[in-house]
Amino acid sequence: MPNPLVAPPGVDLVAMGADLAPGTLLAAYRAGLFPMPDDPMAQGTKIAWYSPDPRGVLPLDDLVVSRSLRKHVKRFDVSHDTAFHEVMLGCAAENRPGRWITDDFIAAY
Repeated sequence: MPNPLVAPPGVDLVAMGADLAPGTLLAAYRAGLFPMPDDPMAQGTKIAWYSPDPRGVLPLDDLVVSRSLRKHVKRFDVSHDTAFHEVMLGCAAENRPGRWITDDFIAAY
């Protein structure tokens, strides 16, 4: 995987091609890249690899939850790792504007 840090400033697209195999996805995420199809509506489209700048990352190992955040989060249902497949299907719905998740992405994840 290419190093996104050597991309020119303001350039989010850092590579084209490759596949969605588990090893490829893991290497990409470790490098700070995420995949999107070049043209989600076209069959056999190439995979585009992006690293947006700036990028939001939550360092969970060092995350400090303040007292005020703990107080406010009680108003919300916070969950993780639930209904992943259903969320992917919802994001891939044909009537969803800007959708980019294809059947290939659903199968890969």
